[in-house]
Amino acid sequence: MSRNYTRLLIVFLVAAVAVPMAMAGGVAALETTQPADSNVGPSDLNDTATIDGFSASDSDYSILELKTPSANTTDALTVDIIAENNTHASYDTLDDAYTLTEGVDTNGDSTTDSDLHTFNVSHADLETVPVEANGQTTITVEVSNEYTDGSSNTGTADLSFDATLNATGERTVLYITDSNIDDDSMGGTVSTTDVEPAWYDYNGETTTQYDLDDELAVDSANTTITAYFNGDVASAFEDQLDEDAESGDLVLGHTLATGEDGDLRMEFLDETNEDLVNDSATYGVYDDSSDSLTVEVGDEHSDASTVSVRAVSDAPKNVDDGDAFERQAYVNAFADAYSNDAFGFGAMTSSFGWGGALSVLTDGLPLIGSSALLVAGGRRLSAGE
Repeated sequence: MSRNYTRLLIVFLVAAVAVPMAMAGGVAALETTQPADSNVGPSDLNDTATIDGFSASDSDYSILELKTPSANTTDALTVDIIAENNTHASYDTLDDAYTLTEGVDTNGDSTTDSDLHTFNVSHADLETVPVEANGQTTITVEVSNEYTDGSSNTGTADLSFDATLNATGERTVLYITDSNIDDDSMGGTVSTTDVEPAWYDYNGETTTQYDLDDELAVDSANTTITAYFNGDVASAFEDQLDEDAESGDLVLGHTLATGEDGDLRMEFLDETNEDLVNDSATYGVYDDSSDSLTVEVGDEHSDASTVSVRAVSDAPKNVDDGDAFERQAYVNAFADAYSNDAFGFGAMTSSFGWGGALSVLTDGLPLIGSSALLVAGGRRLSAGE
C-alpha cells in the first residue's frame, strides 16, 4: 500500500441468527474470520495484534473491515476506539472514512453471501490516545451493528476486542480528565488546591488550582510531551488565558516547569514565538482549540529517558503559596523575554508577584541604596514602579 500506509485488516463475521422472540430484537453472533475462511483478506488484527511504529501520523492508516450477511439490512453501524476508559475516536456509516461493498462472495462458493463495511482509520484520529515514548498502549475497539434481517426481525450485534499500539519515541501523550484528580491509576496525576483571593480583592472568589506533576518518558530531546485537558481541568487552564492574547504571545497565567530542579519554562499561545526561543530550548505551547499543552523537550535533556513536568492552571506567584520557585528560576526563564518587550511590568507582577518581577528586573544590575535605577530593554524604571 502506498504512503507508509499500515494496512491492518480486520474481517468480522456478523452472522444474524433468526430466533423467535416475545419482544422485538434479534440475536446475532459475532466472531473473527480466520484467514483460511475468508476470500477478502485475513483477520490479522485481534486481541493479540500490535500496531508497530505508532506516531499518530496523518499518513498512516488502519483498515477495519466488517462482514455482515447480505440478507440483512444494516440500520446503524458504529465503531468506538477506547483507551483508559475514554473514547478517542468514533465512526459511523456517515463518515468519509466508511465504504460499503454489497454482495461479496467471501466463501468462494460463487454466492454473494456478505456485505463488507470498511472503515479507513487515520492514525491522526488517535492522537489523544495516551502513549509513552517507545511504550505500549492497549486500545479497545467496540463495534455495534443494528440490523433488520430478511424476515423483518430487528437485532443488534456487538463486538469488542483489544489491540496494542507500539509507540515511537516521538511522542508522550497524557489524556487528563476529572478522573485523574488525586488518582495515579490512569496516568497523569492531578492534584487540586483552593486558592483564596488576595486580601485587597474584595470581589474576588476562591478558585481551584489544578496541578499536573509527573515524571514522563522521553527519548532524549527527540520527544514532544502533550497533555490533553478535559472537563473542569480544561476549564481551569482556559480561564487563565488572556482573552486579548494573540498567537505566539506568552501565557503568563499558567505555570510550566521541567527538570529535577523545577526550572520555569516559557509557554506560548497556539504557536511558538521563534523570536524568543529556538529549537534547542525547552518550552510549552498551549493550544486553546484542543485544550492541550505541548512541551517541546530541549537539548538539555538530550541524555534523558524521563523528564519531570509540572503544569499548573495558575500563575507562578500562586503555586505552593508563592514558594515554589527561587529568584534565579524567574531570571533564567523570563529575563531575555522581558528585555525583548514580550510582556510588560504589570503583567509580570501579576504573574510572578513582586519578588519574581524584581528578580527579572534587577538581573545583572547593581542596587543603589534602597531603590534601584533599572535599565531593561531600553526602559528606565524605579524599583517601586
